[in-house]
Amino acid sequence: MRKTLNLYTVASIPDFRSYDLLIRACSNYTGEGKEEEYRSIQKVAARLQEEHITMMQAEGFCISSRFTTIDTEFDLLKITADRCLNIELKSQIPAEKDGSTGPERIREQLILHRYLLAHLDQPTQLFTVVTDTMEVYTLGENDLLIPATWKMLADAIRGCTLPAVENPDALFKPSMYLVSPHNSPERFLNREYILTKDQRDKKKIIMDGIARGDRYFSITGGAGTGKSLVLYDIARELAERGESVLLLHCGSELPAGLERIGEKIENLTIKLPLYANNADVLAAYRFILIDEAQRIWKSTEDYSWQKTLDIIMEHLETEEDCSCIFSFDKEQCLSALEARRQIHRLIGDMVPQNCGIQLKGNIRVNAALEGFITALTTNINRFSAADAREIAEHVSITYAEDIENGAEQIKYYIMRGYSYIYYTPYHSWKPLEFTSIDLAVTENTPNNAPRQVTRNFSFRHPMLKNASLVNTVHSAIGQEFDDVVMYLDRNFHIREDGYFYADQPLDYEYNLLKMLYQGLTRARQNIALVVVENPELYARLTQMLCPTKAALTACKVQ
Repeated sequence: MRKTLNLYTVASIPDFRSYDLLIRACSNYTGEGKEEEYRSIQKVAARLQEEHITMMQAEGFCISSRFTTIDTEFDLLKITADRCLNIELKSQIPAEKDGSTGPERIREQLILHRYLLAHLDQPTQLFTVVTDTMEVYTLGENDLLIPATWKMLADAIRGCTLPAVENPDALFKPSMYLVSPHNSPERFLNREYILTKDQRDKKKIIMDGIARGDRYFSITGGAGTGKSLVLYDIARELAERGESVLLLHCGSELPAGLERIGEKIENLTIKLPLYANNADVLAAYRFILIDEAQRIWKSTEDYSWQKTLDIIMEHLETEEDCSCIFSFDKEQCLSALEARRQIHRLIGDMVPQNCGIQLKGNIRVNAALEGFITALTTNINRFSAADAREIAEHVSITYAEDIENGAEQIKYYIMRGYSYIYYTPYHSWKPLEFTSIDLAVTENTPNNAPRQVTRNFSFRHPMLKNASLVNTVHSAIGQEFDDVVMYLDRNFHIREDGYFYADQPLDYEYNLLKMLYQGLTRARQNIALVVVENPELYARLTQMLCPTKAALTACKVQ
């Protein structure tokens, strides 16, 4: 948990090593030690004393705080119940970079921080102090960078009269900043999202390569690293430049959100891969972008008619003015056939080393929840007691003695707003089927007065699908949900040495363990697991989380 500090007591620390140890302990900072920041804080504290800022007023600052949800560091940040104050420290005016002058870089940082803090929905003041000249800057009208005075900064500190928020991390929820084009098309269209520093840096590599005339690019990374968002952001930028862009979504169906984006952004067409099976169609596009490329069809001995990628590659070989960007994760091949295609190897042979980017860090969920998902689908012994305590509020595990009770529990979580993701049916094999659910909906009476009534809906009803309450693993590809519920039946087991594995049903093409991982990694905040007719598994999972006081219960949900 992050701890706030007093500027004066921090400034009084006699040596940098002691300062560095304190900051790492209180802010979870893990980067290189920053002695310049230590000296800057001392200078700022001394100048604030001249402005008669008291010891109490200097209390409550987060120092060198990086919030993993938004991958952004704040030098000095104070958040109270009614306002927010951010002070950035520069030892000198930054050097010019990427065409931006030093003052422009200061301005851009303050604008970014204002956007990030705007989600707190309270008055926010932002300043930058350049400590070699002791000049203060802030944002003025039309977001211009203007000089400020030390009195203005001191008054802003005095204005924070309420106690600082004790746990500011809880304020920065992923859903506030992370936008999935699939689920939140309007927010994407309105640019209500940010790219993390890693994403911005990696995107620049691709855009610089396009400017050089390179033709083949790849975006890789694990679940939750933001591959799709970066790809769609690139697609938008290219389309806004007037380039013709085709974006192929390699899922089982095209989500309505992606159709909406394709309709609204001029020069951008978003389709399923079958659309590209015609070389004449491809001729209309300058750029071809492929999302979830590990799933795209390619001809094999068994499936010679599946030629989507073959047709695209033939087109790229003959049309030298056409470029292609692949986005994929080789670990998310859900079927044996997808794995046999070895699409990642084919892409690796085409893309020059300096044109392939790998995104790092799961920005969708917190580190502890990511650790839980990884341990659950590999080896539960990798999950520590400290991890278990940290996810206490985010993981629920319940037990169902039979399929009927399991259905009731699934329905219970759906009514709480969880998205139910179930294993994609395949030929004769089907998952546990829960056919219908009673949900409260608002309807108009004959005199147009709204009232809430309960109606029974089939799990395949469009309302549930459109509300993202029920999805197969395949229809959830690329999507994000705040809360996800899945079930674990008698196919799942944990060995004595902690390894998690699944029995593959006969004639079932998809890998159950990978399906589970794919489904769980769609969650941003909370996960619920319903263990059905498998008491041994439930016992092991309970032991895995036993240090916590999480919502673990063997009681049936009525």
